[in-house]
Amino acid sequence: MQAVAQRERLSYGEGVKAVGLTWQDVEDIGFELAQAYPEEDPKQVPMPELLRLVTELDDFEDDPEKVDEHTLESIARAWEEEFAHQA
Repeated sequence: MQAVAQRERLSYGEGVKAVGLTWQDVEDIGFELAQAYPEEDPKQVPMPELLRLVTELDDFEDDPEKVDEHTLESIARAWEEEFAHQA
């Protein structure tokens, strides 16, 4: 969540262009998924569906072909943590 706040500060900074989400932004993606799908239980989302949901996020700008299973699992865990905090 700290990374989200940092990204927001950067996006509003003087002359700084906001950078979209990439596969390295695991925590931010988990946060964005929790915001976009508050009723969705991340533990019930299969990996192909998770990939689709991530790549459909408005701020996501990376190549869907460049993700590996480990990164998707990390995103799922980050989403689960955010989901638990909102419950």
